[in-house]
Amino acid sequence: MGEASYYLLATFNSKEKAHKAYLCAKVILKDLAEFQKDWQKIRNKKGTAKEKFQKLLKRHPLVAKFVDLPEPPENDPAMNFLAGHCEITKEMELRYEGKQIKLFDVVWHCADWDNIGRLFYKLGASRVAWVSEEAIDPFELLEDHYEQENDVDELPEEVIRQELLPKALANEFFGG
Repeated sequence: MGEASYYLLATFNSKEKAHKAYLCAKVILKDLAEFQKDWQKIRNKKGTAKEKFQKLLKRHPLVAKFVDLPEPPENDPAMNFLAGHCEITKEMELRYEGKQIKLFDVVWHCADWDNIGRLFYKLGASRVAWVSEEAIDPFELLEDHYEQENDVDELPEEVIRQELLPKALANEFFGG
C-alpha cells in the first residue's frame, strides 16, 4: 500500500472559533480514524455494502453526523467506495495555532481530503486548503538563502580539469 504525507490548513476568523473547532475536530477525527480501522476489518465480511456501511455509521455517530461520505453502490461487497474518503490515522498530528488549525497525517497515497476540508468548514473555518506531498515539487518551494554578489573568482578551467576532476573521478574526495 503506497502512502503519502497529507497536510491541511484551516483558517478561522478568530482565535476563539479556531480553538472551539480544534476541540471538536480532535474528537471527530479520532472517531474517523476508528471508523477507518473498523472499515478495514468489516469490508471483506459477509453482507452487503449498505448493511456494513450502516453498522459503521451506527458505531461511529460523529462520523455519520459530520463527515461527508459517499453512499454505497449496489454491487460493492468489499466496500471499495470508501477508499480514499476515510483516510486518517490515530497517529495524525492536529495543532491549534492562533486562528489556524493544522492537520498532518501519513495515509493512503490516493486519499481525497475534500470531505475533511468540508468538516472544517462545518466547524466554522473561513478558508481550508489541503495538499498531498505527491502534488508538491519541493524544489519549487526552496528559496536561495545564500543569494549574494559573487566576487569570488571562478576556478580556472585548467585547475578544474587537471586537479579536481581526476580526483573526483578517482573518488578521492569521497573517501574512495
